[in-house]
Amino acid sequence: MGLVEFSNVDWQDKKVAEFATYWNGLGREQGLPYQSEFNPAKVRHLLPGIAIYELKPNGDILCRLMGTGLSEQFGWDYTDHNFLELWAEEHHDIVRESFKTALSKPCGIFNKMHGISETGIVIKANSVGFPALDGDGNAVRLVFYSATEEPNVVREPRRDKVIKIKTQGQCFVALD
Repeated sequence: MGLVEFSNVDWQDKKVAEFATYWNGLGREQGLPYQSEFNPAKVRHLLPGIAIYELKPNGDILCRLMGTGLSEQFGWDYTDHNFLELWAEEHHDIVRESFKTALSKPCGIFNKMHGISETGIVIKANSVGFPALDGDGNAVRLVFYSATEEPNVVREPRRDKVIKIKTQGQCFVALD
C-alpha cells in the first residue's frame, strides 16, 4: 500500500474523482480541513454515497453518518455501529491501521471494495476517504465517498443485506 500522488490516482469513477477533487480543495488548518468545512450543498448529488467515520480511542471505528444511497445498497443503515464489524476479524488490525495512517500522515485512502450479501452476492464499489478534524481540532474523522456498481444479478437489498466487506486493492493518496 504505497503513497500515490493525487494527480496519478486512477479514480475509476467520475463521481469518486469529483469528491476527491472537492475534498482536496478544502482549506487545511493543521494540515487538515475541519469536517465543518465540508459544505454538503457543493456536492449535494454525492451525498447518498457519503459516510463519515470516527476513530475512537479504543480502536473502534464508529460510523457517524451513512448516506441514503449506501443504506439502500447495504440493505440497512450502520450509523452508530463499529465499521470493523463488517470486516473479517483477521482484517480488523489492517483496517484500523489504514485509518490511523490516513489520519496521522495525513493522506487519503482509495479502495476497490467488495460488499458481500447474506446470499453471497458481491457488490463492487470504489471508495475514497479523506481525513478531517473534529470540532475540537482532533484528527479522528474520515469522510468517504463510495460509488457502487450494480451487480449482474437481481438483489433486494432489504432482504439480502450486505454483511461483510473486503478490499480488492488499496492505496494511500498524497494530499496536494
